[in-house]
Amino acid sequence: MAVCLVALGLVTAPAPEPWACAQRTPQQLVAIRPALGDAPVSWEDWPGTQEFMYPVARWGSGRALLGTFRVGAVILGRDGVHEQPSAKILRASDDAVLVDVRDLDFGSRAGPDCTFAVALNGSLDFQLRYFDIDRFHATATAYDDGGVRFEGFAIALAAPAQWIDYDSTLHSFEVGIRPRVIKAVPIVLGFRTVQVHEGFRLGSDEPMLVPLLATRANNFLYGFQLGAEPTLWGAGKPLRVEGFAKAGIYGNRARQSTFWAGLDQTFVENRDRPSFVGELGLFVAWKLHRLFTVRGGYELMWIHGLALGPEQSVAIDLAEPRTGIFTSGSALYQGAVATVEFVF
Repeated sequence: MAVCLVALGLVTAPAPEPWACAQRTPQQLVAIRPALGDAPVSWEDWPGTQEFMYPVARWGSGRALLGTFRVGAVILGRDGVHEQPSAKILRASDDAVLVDVRDLDFGSRAGPDCTFAVALNGSLDFQLRYFDIDRFHATATAYDDGGVRFEGFAIALAAPAQWIDYDSTLHSFEVGIRPRVIKAVPIVLGFRTVQVHEGFRLGSDEPMLVPLLATRANNFLYGFQLGAEPTLWGAGKPLRVEGFAKAGIYGNRARQSTFWAGLDQTFVENRDRPSFVGELGLFVAWKLHRLFTVRGGYELMWIHGLALGPEQSVAIDLAEPRTGIFTSGSALYQGAVATVEFVF
């Protein structure tokens, strides 16, 4: 009835309340996805148009609605840091050292480095990281008119010239969580596997190239690690300094296989033993854009409890013959890391 009276002009419709058509001003922003940190959301972080907006929460440098992906390269050098009985591989007839494994120059090798992180909630991340160096490589040749002595078997080789060829590969994969117990200091808790594979070959260089010994040493390390990834300076700023420290005790499934041409025989042995892996890093990160950051710095990793290629012959007795495996070697890796981080 009221509608009909209004239509006929017999009565007038009541005026709308002043607030009914007024445009409201938002009082509070609500993040529609969990952020990677607990910093407040601000209007200036809104991408897109006025028709479609969503807030982007800040985490330190302003990264991430959901997670980050880093891709880049690791450039490392490898050093042997533990002197074993066979470290001085070749000696001259007067007992002078001709080749020491610690003096071999592997140079620096580059490999891929990828990290993927997802925010589970405002104070917990899930992270994966993989990197590898395909092949460190070093060679050396020793000469002595009286005959070169190979320390591995403590025997003299007839040829006055001997050559060695040594290569090593490194693979690392880790998965874990990063709870933020302390602001700007994520704790690292997770599982990691590291593989170190080595090849060592020895041969006569004169009068013709003749292979005498070939060793393959494989190390499969599995275990848990604990660490931290603090922001050391500039938290929340475009330019900042970050670091990390991680360590763990691992189980190492080590295996060595050595062929000796003198007996035309291959010696094979396996052993399980505990090993240690420690890693340190220091980086400078620069946020070039809200969606990506460049990062570069230094990384060091030390592994103890390895079966290394040149050291396996000391565990072999040619008289019986009897095989064995030597697993007290160490390796030090250090060098540069450069990555680009993308936000999604």
